[in-house]
Amino acid sequence: MRRFWVLLCFLLIGGWAAAAESESPVHIAYPDEDGQRIEADSTFVFGAAPPGAAVFVNGIQAKTHDGLGAYLAVIPMNVGENQITVTAHWDGQVAEATRTVYFPGVWTTTDGSDGPRVEVEYMRPQGDTAWMVGDEVRVFLKGTAGADVSFSITGVQDHIPMLELTEYPSYFWGQGRFGEGTDATELLAVEGIYVGSYAIQPGDVAANERVVFHFSQDGEAFDVPAMGRLSILDGAQPRVVEVTAEQAPLYASTGSEFHGRVWTWLGPGYPVAPVTWQPRGVRMQWLGQEGDYYRVRLSQGAELWARRSDLRLLPSGSPLPQAQFSTVRTRDGERSSSVRFHLNQRVPVEVQYSAEPHQIQLLLHSVQWHQDSIFEDYKTAWLQGIRVRQVTQDQAAVTISLAGNRLDGYSLEYDGTDLVIALRKPPVVTAEEPLAGRTVVVDPGHGGPRDRGGTGPTGIHEKDVVLPIALQLAARLEDAGADVLLTRQQDTAVSLSDRRQLAEDVQADLLVSIHANAFPDGIDSTIHHGHSTIYTHPFHRPAAVALQDAMLRHVGFANYGIQMRGNLGVLRSAAVPSVLVEMGFMMHPEELAFMLSDDDQAALAEALFHGIADYFRALAP
Repeated sequence: MRRFWVLLCFLLIGGWAAAAESESPVHIAYPDEDGQRIEADSTFVFGAAPPGAAVFVNGIQAKTHDGLGAYLAVIPMNVGENQITVTAHWDGQVAEATRTVYFPGVWTTTDGSDGPRVEVEYMRPQGDTAWMVGDEVRVFLKGTAGADVSFSITGVQDHIPMLELTEYPSYFWGQGRFGEGTDATELLAVEGIYVGSYAIQPGDVAANERVVFHFSQDGEAFDVPAMGRLSILDGAQPRVVEVTAEQAPLYASTGSEFHGRVWTWLGPGYPVAPVTWQPRGVRMQWLGQEGDYYRVRLSQGAELWARRSDLRLLPSGSPLPQAQFSTVRTRDGERSSSVRFHLNQRVPVEVQYSAEPHQIQLLLHSVQWHQDSIFEDYKTAWLQGIRVRQVTQDQAAVTISLAGNRLDGYSLEYDGTDLVIALRKPPVVTAEEPLAGRTVVVDPGHGGPRDRGGTGPTGIHEKDVVLPIALQLAARLEDAGADVLLTRQQDTAVSLSDRRQLAEDVQADLLVSIHANAFPDGIDSTIHHGHSTIYTHPFHRPAAVALQDAMLRHVGFANYGIQMRGNLGVLRSAAVPSVLVEMGFMMHPEELAFMLSDDDQAALAEALFHGIADYFRALAP
């Protein structure tokens, strides 16, 4: 047994025994408090017990690591209060610790034993809404089954019937995303779910009016007001919003969510990943509101949602955005080529990348192209041509053709009202010294007193697990000739935007963000674990593949795969190749033990080093 384990167990387990769990040598790291709300029908339980102990959680034998004393188990939840009892057996001794948690049972039929009732936390609208003539207002209520339910919009329409669903289709995102991908959609036998809708008619008027539910059952009748109020917009005077954030994400869905589960009947639901980001100053038509989200129109037929906090509503009478352009110019540089569109307003734009054929495609909204001039700079053959065409009355499509099969990244910004996209070429490298002269930003994830990241069975935090590995990786890269910048070198707080901005400011050749993974409730992490890498932009996938392959070869945890995700702030920049590495799982005892061992930390850093070197070596001619 290494002295490391003895010291670690003394610090992380022995220290708790005097102050936690009523001086029991058994510690529960998660769930981390009594009364905690569990939003799934199962939960993982992990913590630390005396090294070598056999550990049982509610009678289920936990997965343990003898040297670390860590344990992990997954147990089912029953509706209501659940007591979790962790029992450890070692050297003829027995000790236990307990937690009491609560499972609300949102997917269960409402208990009507004490008479009719409504569950006010499961209703819609929950926040204020604003709609236009022709929009469909959808409402939702959960209560005891078999009732007569209707709703009214004060001053608009009274007693609109609601329907009780008999089978409720729901997508179990955890199973589809983290599990085997089977049985992700089921029909739930939940009674007492009532839905209704109303199409706003010409002449309807509402300004912050109440939506009221009328509930009648077994001779009892009562009214329940919704939490949110409703307004109807006057379409005769369109309103305009302007982006105030540096980059505002736009979503295909609203922010409606009920405790981690999406009521799919009501529409797209919770926004997981943005469709596009819009720079500061872009203007769009305002079409309504759903709680903390505004609905916006980019152009005819293109409607998305944005957070209210990222926009400002301009005064009535502000003109709708409608730009024109007739001139496009290109400039070729050593590391990038830029394309400038001479517009007279900042309008929304979407970008798509195609590898075959090798192209960047832009869709400009609320704009008209007056075919005049495209001036191209032909210093090199990398940028091979530009085509602009008007596809609808207020949409223009731009196709930029590129040579080769690699794009390192792009940046998109407004210079005044000119739209400029800079297309970055891959670096010139040699197979013999692929890291020589390369600029690599190494990002130890999380940091500081508030952003601790995930928590492992021993109570150690992700920020402390990843830092020593990142420091060793940085040293190894420098020895091979790379210029390395660390986003943090100690336990300090660094914002996601600052991490991303550092990589952009130095025009890094690669950003690698280092993490240790964790699961949400409802996923069995005794089965699903291992290495994984994440990227956002498709032209950054080769870096993710290289790092994943290297971890599998040099360390050899389970292959948890490569993921494309659009909601991670550190990967948002399209200008710098960026990947996020999940070395292993914090809650998995064996993988956590590996990440905490001095020798194995060096092995992880070496694996990441080889992955980065392999990525650049593949760029050599």
